[in-house]
Amino acid sequence: MFQAHIPIQIMRDDGFTSAVIGPVEKDLDGRAIHHAANLIGQDAPFLNVTLSRFRTKHGVDLERFMTWLAESPLFPPSRLALVREGLAGWFAEDWIKAAHVLLPQIEAALRNLLGMLGAPVMRPVRYHRAFQAIGLGEVLNHDRLRAAVPEDVRFHLRVLLTDPRGLNLRNDALHGLAAHELFGRGLANWLVHTVIMLGLMRLKPAAPDNAPA
Repeated sequence: MFQAHIPIQIMRDDGFTSAVIGPVEKDLDGRAIHHAANLIGQDAPFLNVTLSRFRTKHGVDLERFMTWLAESPLFPPSRLALVREGLAGWFAEDWIKAAHVLLPQIEAALRNLLGMLGAPVMRPVRYHRAFQAIGLGEVLNHDRLRAAVPEDVRFHLRVLLTDPRGLNLRNDALHGLAAHELFGRGLANWLVHTVIMLGLMRLKPAAPDNAPA
């Protein structure tokens, strides 16, 4: 296919280039991420139907959702109030509120997961003589997370949240680079889908030191 040999330049709304994707024979990873981002957009109507039927069939409302999510180790009680606000926005079809509240809570949940896997999630900052949290891109690419989370899940999260060749929602939205038109039902549904996916994750108990290989 001729288009596979033509580089793709991704432009932001401010006119600056956010990523360049090479021909498929030289940049297969970039092509895969770009294609996956397109599929996320194409599959948004099907996800909407799925979530609507899920809510209707199982009688899922905000209270039931939060009761279930409170059992997740990735969403500790100190974070649940903010997650509740984001989900309340989704149930009320306030897509802008849902996106802007849920995005940082998803990042916090993934950082919690990495910390539970035994990796440091803070780094020292000499200038302030204090510590700051590592970014989401570093979280998703950490060796501990790569070993514990299936590759397809990590790939989806990269495409959706952090890769400039994909949707890059975390960076564009929280750095004020995303257009108003981005924050619709489709985006909010994908973020709720991510919350559900993270809420289902459980860590396997570590094997004892004297366990047979």
